[in-house]
Amino acid sequence: MRSLHDTDLVLWSEQQAAMFRQLDGTDADVDWERIAQHLEATARGAILHVEETLRSTLAQAIAGYCDPGSLLRRQRNERVLAGSAALDEISPTLRDRLDLDRLWGEAFDLAMQEIDAGPLGVPPLPRTCPLALDELLADEFTYDRAVERLYILLTSWRPKERPDAKI
Repeated sequence: MRSLHDTDLVLWSEQQAAMFRQLDGTDADVDWERIAQHLEATARGAILHVEETLRSTLAQAIAGYCDPGSLLRRQRNERVLAGSAALDEISPTLRDRLDLDRLWGEAFDLAMQEIDAGPLGVPPLPRTCPLALDELLADEFTYDRAVERLYILLTSWRPKERPDAKI
């Protein structure tokens, strides 16, 4: 039988930290607060690791969409494959902590540092992540699939027309 530690490290760490904080002051020889802080750091580390993997994956996809000759595109195989293990078992608590729109914005900034926009500049991109978390986590989601999905989603993406707009 798997424990909460095995299935949801973030939640387990937070619960353990809260329990250690309740013990604070019960034993002067034990620094319960520092133990709680270390447990919370474990949870933050797990979240940061997954965020970095997603940010890198999104940056590669954006670079591939905007500039097929980008260095990020050429490095895609090592990075995507190296990070995929981090995405295998994302707990419900960790899922809830992810902000894909923030990661999309950070990935965009990262990609723009690495690509050559050329004379036409960067194609328009939405401010919010057009890809769903489940799509990013799917086993069949590869770099090529990411670029393809962005092309499909973004070439058909248009700002919604306001009902009060005059033609």
